[in-house]
Formats: sequence, structure tokens, C-alpha cells
Amino acid sequence: IHGTIIKLQSHNIMNWRNRMAITDKLVSKEEFHSYCEGKSICIIGNSNRTLDEKNRGTGEFVDSHDIVMRMNHVYSNEERAPFIGTKTDVWMMAVNPKLCDELSPRFPDRKYIFTPSWRGFTRRFSIPKKFAHQTYCSGPDFFQEHVNRLIKVWKKDFNGEGRELFTTSSGCKTITYFLEEVPYGSLTIMGVDFFKRPDIGKKRIGNWPKERGRPDVEKYFLKKLFKKARNFKRIK
Repeated sequence: IHGTIIKLQSHNIMNWRNRMAITDKLVSKEEFHSYCEGKSICIIGNSNRTLDEKNRGTGEFVDSHDIVMRMNHVYSNEERAPFIGTKTDVWMMAVNPKLCDELSPRFPDRKYIFTPSWRGFTRRFSIPKKFAHQTYCSGPDFFQEHVNRLIKVWKKDFNGEGRELFTTSSGCKTITYFLEEVPYGSLTIMGVDFFKRPDIGKKRIGNWPKERGRPDVEKYFLKKLFKKARNFKRIK
């Protein structure tokens, strides 16, 4: 799939669906979208820039939203609360069974887990069954369409130069999904800097953007979506 438009093989999609069928019932699209419909939503990204001193006091604004979604490791504690609030309604987890088990206790008040990966039920990337009843997975069709759109952007607007684009970050997929698919009332995002800074709780930027990702293409793509988005705000 490197540098080409991907097309998920039918047996892979069937495998995904079969794994869903033998797993505890997942949250349906209708249920998750109904929960979000008309609500004010705040998405807290991974970047540690959210803990910059200029953002002290933003926590109250975060918690004023109807729904707060936190990505991956962005749990709240006493030290972080003035910057990122305390409320967690949705936890976005880039599917990893070890991290699900490790981090789950950090988000005890969550109502849902959101994962933007079609790989939600493959052998390597799986959601533990005990979390399935809380989990909404955006599925293979969205995954395929999203990555193909980014590949087209890379080929057209970046002339296919640099590292080949063959996948996108879970953050990029999540933000795109909420902007284009979720019937929100208003949407605020913070802590999204396209891997310029390490994640919260990390001392260095991980290997993914250096070895596999194209943060520059994601930034270009998402900024276009930001301009078109309704009732949208980004806190840098």
C-alpha cells in the first residue's frame, strides 16, 4: 500500500466484522452519534503544550463543555487539572490492549471509548472484551477513505515528495471524524501541534512521526478542514 491508494481486501473487512460478531456488543454508530448530537465537545490532544503556563486556568473552560474527550495518555490529576480540567466523558484510545489495561483506571468516569482504527479487532491490535460495551469504533470504511484522501493530498499538493504516506495518526483520524461525521453543536480542540512537542508525560517525541508519519501533510489537511468547520475553535 506504500504510496498508493489503499483498498482493504474484502476478507480483511469480513475478518473485522467477524471479530466484532464474536466479541461483546460494541456501541453502535447511532448510539454514539446520538450521544454527541448538538453537544458542545472539547477534544484534548496529546501535546504537552497544554501544560504551558499560559494555559493555566483553561481547565474550567474545558469542563464547561457537555462532552470532554481525552486522547491516549491525557488523563487528569491534581497537577494537570488547572490546565486540562478534570472531566472525562470519552476516552480516545489508539487500539493497544496493553495500554487499554494500563490506562483504563486513569479514566474512571468515562462513558465511552472511541477508536478511529479499522484494526480494532485484529490479532495485534485488539480491544479487550471487557471494554467492548463502551467502545465505538469508526470502522474500516472511514479508515480507508481517510487514508486515501491524505495520500491524494500528498501526491497532489506535496508532489509525492519525501517519505511515502501510507497511514495517518490516530489523532488526525479522530479529529477528521468529529469534524465531518459527528453531529456536534460546537467543537473545541487543544493539545494538537502535529508532533512539534512531546506528548504529555513523555520526555521526547516518539518514533512514529519520524519513521512512519507525515505530520506536515496532516497539518496541511486538517488546517483546511478547520477553515471550513462550523462552530469550531482551536486552542494552541
